Amino acid sequence: MVENFIDFPVIIKKRLHQTVFAYDKSETYKISSAEELMKIISEETVDGTIYDFFKEIDNKEKTYKVDIPDTMNQFQHISDLLTYRFYNAKRNVALHFKSTKNILLTQLQIKGEQAEIQLESPLDLAFATNLIFVDALGERYIMTEFMNVPITPIPLKDKGMYKIIVDRMYRFKTVNAKRRYSLFLQFSDGTMVRIKYSKSNKSKEVVEGGKGEALLSFNATKKDKLKIAIFGSCYSRRAFTSTDFYNPDYKNKYNIVLTQFQSSLCTFGANVSKTVDDPTLNKEMNINPQIWSKTERNKLFFKQLAEVQPDYLIIDLHGDIQRGYVEYPDGSRLTNAYFNYEYMKKYPEFTLYQAKENFADYFEEFKKNAKYFLSEVLKVVPENRIIVNRTNSASHYLNEKRELVPFPKKDTEVKTFNMIANVFSDYLISLVPLANTIDSYDYGYHADVMAPGDHSINHFESNFYKHFMKDIDQAVISNEAQNIKKQKQITDYNTSLIEKKDKYSIDSFDIIVPSGAAIDDNFPVARRAPRPFKERQKDYVKKFDYKTIYYDAFESDGKVIFSGPAFRNLESLFQMAEYTLFGSKRTDFPLIENGWKEQKVIFPLSYHESYNKTDRSFRIDAGRFHASGTIGADILDNFEDLNCLVTINKDNNLSWIKDWATFYVKNHNVDCVIVYNNNSETYTNEELLMTLQSVNGLKKGYVVDWHYKFGPIGTRPGNHDSDYAQYVMLEHSRNRFFLKSAGVINCDIDELIVCDDKRTIFDHVKESASGAVRFNGRWIENIRSNYDSIPKFSDFYYYDIERPATTYKYAFDPRRIPTNIQLWLHKFAPGFVPDEIEGIHHRHFKGISNDWRKNDRSNTVDFDESRHKVDQLWKEILESTFD
Repeated sequence: MVENFIDFPVIIKKRLHQTVFAYDKSETYKISSAEELMKIISEETVDGTIYDFFKEIDNKEKTYKVDIPDTMNQFQHISDLLTYRFYNAKRNVALHFKSTKNILLTQLQIKGEQAEIQLESPLDLAFATNLIFVDALGERYIMTEFMNVPITPIPLKDKGMYKIIVDRMYRFKTVNAKRRYSLFLQFSDGTMVRIKYSKSNKSKEVVEGGKGEALLSFNATKKDKLKIAIFGSCYSRRAFTSTDFYNPDYKNKYNIVLTQFQSSLCTFGANVSKTVDDPTLNKEMNINPQIWSKTERNKLFFKQLAEVQPDYLIIDLHGDIQRGYVEYPDGSRLTNAYFNYEYMKKYPEFTLYQAKENFADYFEEFKKNAKYFLSEVLKVVPENRIIVNRTNSASHYLNEKRELVPFPKKDTEVKTFNMIANVFSDYLISLVPLANTIDSYDYGYHADVMAPGDHSINHFESNFYKHFMKDIDQAVISNEAQNIKKQKQITDYNTSLIEKKDKYSIDSFDIIVPSGAAIDDNFPVARRAPRPFKERQKDYVKKFDYKTIYYDAFESDGKVIFSGPAFRNLESLFQMAEYTLFGSKRTDFPLIENGWKEQKVIFPLSYHESYNKTDRSFRIDAGRFHASGTIGADILDNFEDLNCLVTINKDNNLSWIKDWATFYVKNHNVDCVIVYNNNSETYTNEELLMTLQSVNGLKKGYVVDWHYKFGPIGTRPGNHDSDYAQYVMLEHSRNRFFLKSAGVINCDIDELIVCDDKRTIFDHVKESASGAVRFNGRWIENIRSNYDSIPKFSDFYYYDIERPATTYKYAFDPRRIPTNIQLWLHKFAPGFVPDEIEGIHHRHFKGISNDWRKNDRSNTVDFDESRHKVDQLWKEILESTFD
């Protein structure tokens, strides 16, 4: 047993490569028990993985070495495909994972853009789903997947021999001419088995690695380098610099053919004229004479773009996020990057516009000009060859001593810039959903005083630019692997960039049945439960959702979204599944967004696709798994500008639901209520809908048939890891209904929001700087005069002055919240900070409960005059609400 020779707690780190003692922080774990270590072992899927063990002694991390029993030094099975063993490396205890059988590469032939690979294997490769190319020599991300290709191994006449065909190899060879790649086969359960080198191999592109692995090694190609155009700033352009601090070898792959530096999109609008080139005025206003300002002044970017015909265009929005533009008296514009604004103070007829000063007005102008800008770009560069770099400024920097310190007096400014960056980038990406996106804001690097040029919140440490270049490589490779044909996408932008052919409307009150998919009992794999055995309650297995893959499939704002619980071990299988949408097979890979306890599989729909298809079906084929259903229509327009209220419900009394909805209609001007009915047993969906229809003043009401397992709740703080239904509900409702709504409240049936100033919660949301307000609550005790009847809200108005506040809730404007920020139950995911308002508290009623959690919340309380006081504001409001 592990606990017999390892002294817990320990620290384990996954090596970036078998022979390199280098690690990534994201793959470092503190292990306090044998159970936690065995959980890590049971979830490992990659052949060749090695973990090194360390021990924290006197607050210092030291290598850890012990005597290992012979039994633990022998390979033991995790699954049919993978084994593990402990051994003593030179410095420490190590944990090694190895495949049960060898897969040999016996032959590789490349003909044009197609490669034929022959493999010899004692394993049945019928369950192999993907061929993965992994960088074998990179410095930081040695195990980064650079290409992940769906495959169908073809058995040959000779026993144990298989053939794999890989298309679209030409660009992969071009971009990766000086790298070597390990090859892995990925199987339907997620296990990745490294392919070994065979002595019978005669291909010059395949060499033997130090551990006997087959390495794919391309010679330098004579093909033309990929041509790159950049509309952006140092966030993007500096990566294409040949000094050691940046990327000294980038010219082996790319040729920068055009740069428009630090320009605002708003200076390239449809009705923005050329800026007068007045040498005297330019000198007085200290306008920078750089070529980029001249091309912007003369609006030459689109003409130059057509002349150079780039393979890819990289866009970042620094010019609009931080710079803004100056409008001349004649209506022409020039970005605020090209002159010193101090010189303009004597020219009041020149006006400076910046997002940080007036975000709402600037954003409207940005949206209008972004549409026109992209309409011109897409005449030259296909949508799938645009790369959007989502940037953020740095709040901290590395000083000369390599210490991390904050920028003085920059915290508020950086937060403002980053909020603007998230909103602007999200909007731009929504217009070109097939574009590639690089989230450089999520790298985790800092500014660096040693960076060439001036010290700035926008100039980062060296690894930022190297990481960015790797992501450029991956975007190019993935794009070519998806085989999206180059098209000249010309469309009419007179009214809208994205012209949908139809608009679906639904009744004002209706039942919505999602189109989900689940694994049947004959499929050999299921979702792995995240909770350790010792922490599971008795009914955990009964309540955990092992089988559901998606809760719903629907169109939303130019995308098809499959919304469901966290894939966990099933992700690779369904990422590489074959998807058929609207009767047509998709040739691209889906984007998978993994949230906390939820995930979304997303297929962007290009604006030129017709949405009015009679066939709205989907089909998923992943090995032996097959699922089909109907893609729900895009109904966002039905909720545009509405104030909405949403909750998940199971068997709450219908009278409570009516009073709850009535309260929000009367006191917060709620227009629409959506109730996710989670397997209620005491009434039907129809009866629940009739209850919503009976609420005076409610304009729209919907019942979503949320017929999925709620999931087992947590048994202690920190292990609320298995209840998926409510977390998926929050993201599902946002993307299915609310993206265009004016405001959204998520409150349970026993929670009523009260504002001290008696205004609506949506008034506060509208005035908030962030677009969201967060507030805590007050428990209302289960004390009433008559316990013989069904309780109602108006029965309760006592609170306990000694009881701490209850959980936080929030309300938000979904149009202002970045879509990459997940909605959690009591707060937003990290990366977004809402306004916290002292004068708002929700009342949480202990007596309005069917006690489904079995936590005795609804037990009655004896009145204690010294502790229980009347909530006067609530009593006043309830008397005016429930007359």
